[in-house]
Amino acid sequence: MQGRNVRPTRFCSRVCLSASGSDFQKTSGYDGGHMYGAEYESTFFGKGDEDVPCAVCRKTGSTSILMIPGKNKCYNGWNIEYHGYLGSGASGHAAASSYVCVDSHPEYLNGGVLNENGKLFYSVLAKCGALQSALYKRSSSYVCCMLKINTC
Repeated sequence: MQGRNVRPTRFCSRVCLSASGSDFQKTSGYDGGHMYGAEYESTFFGKGDEDVPCAVCRKTGSTSILMIPGKNKCYNGWNIEYHGYLGSGASGHAAASSYVCVDSHPEYLNGGVLNENGKLFYSVLAKCGALQSALYKRSSSYVCCMLKINTC
């Protein structure tokens, strides 16, 4: 899943959302970053405009760390590192942006209150379409968690 391709914001990362929907969403009236579903635009991959499923690959004998937007609990066998809310740049801003999981209790730098408008973080809102409205409520902010698993 990602930002919308035709908007000025350049989301340079793709993330996987759970097929079971979100654990909790906080309704937000502020128009921050956006999360759209992904689709195959080219017929090279089969039928055009079909929605893209998510897959996570793991290698045996290694540690995997994964951010899961829409979830604030662990899957069986995984350990939670932290949970919070999904953040990104704002829709409409020209700067490239990535989706990050901002801790539910973020830290702040001392003396960092100047409004310099460097890299900005906004909450990410669900946008329906390839994101199913029944699973991801439109204009709601995403929770997220960072998960870790060690494989044998």
